[in-house]
Amino acid sequence: MSSLFDINNNLSEKKTNKYGFILIAIFFIWLFFPHNNSFIQLSYWANNCIYAVLKTFHLNKMPEYIHYRNNAIYLAKIYPKKPAPSFRELDKAIAAVPADMTKKELSKLYKDSAVIKLYYGDKQGALEYYLQVKNRDASDNFRIAILLSDESRFSEAEKYCNDIIYRSQALSGYVCLSYVYEKTGDVDSAFRIYDSLLDTHPNNVMAYMERAHLKQRIEDEEGYQEDVKKAKELSSYVSEYDTSIIDKAINLKELPLSLI
Repeated sequence: MSSLFDINNNLSEKKTNKYGFILIAIFFIWLFFPHNNSFIQLSYWANNCIYAVLKTFHLNKMPEYIHYRNNAIYLAKIYPKKPAPSFRELDKAIAAVPADMTKKELSKLYKDSAVIKLYYGDKQGALEYYLQVKNRDASDNFRIAILLSDESRFSEAEKYCNDIIYRSQALSGYVCLSYVYEKTGDVDSAFRIYDSLLDTHPNNVMAYMERAHLKQRIEDEEGYQEDVKKAKELSSYVSEYDTSIIDKAINLKELPLSLI
């Protein structure tokens, strides 16, 4: 037969287990609640604690600039509308770059920094970083040209567009060049680039869509609908809600960077 003492102990243990379960449940709700950054915050804290411990005991193998670069990404995801914390980590990353760092690795850091700047809408800051990248690809040149055009640096922008066309004949080069003309106010020349491209490539769905977006920007709604209709006839994947590759390149909705 159980004593009163045993019964009280059992009741106490049940209460403790119950409260423990509730606390664990609350923790997991906090951690994985939709549209919450709790998991990222916890990862950020854990990453910094581990880094500090390893650094104290001289066991850390990660370069300091990589640590700050990763922190900048964490903070950008934690504070998508508050750039200052992430920008501070970027500054630390650049300052921590070793003197013997290769140009290739340094270019990667500048490119990542430019992307974070774009994510926050700091186009001037993004351009400054992009111009320091040495091994640029067509995507980098496209973004640079668009950003230069927005700053009315048209002759410089045109060189980057022509470089894309010369190296790859990619559609982005023609979109880029058309945008330069558009920003100078020469809309007729901007359209001629698409017209000429579609004369030689009449089934180019993206060319129709990019010309449609140009028409939309100058408020030619009828022309916009005509080009979207033509694009839809060529591909069932086309949607009138698609945005221009110009918008996708410089107005980032999500941060396309991962941790190293």
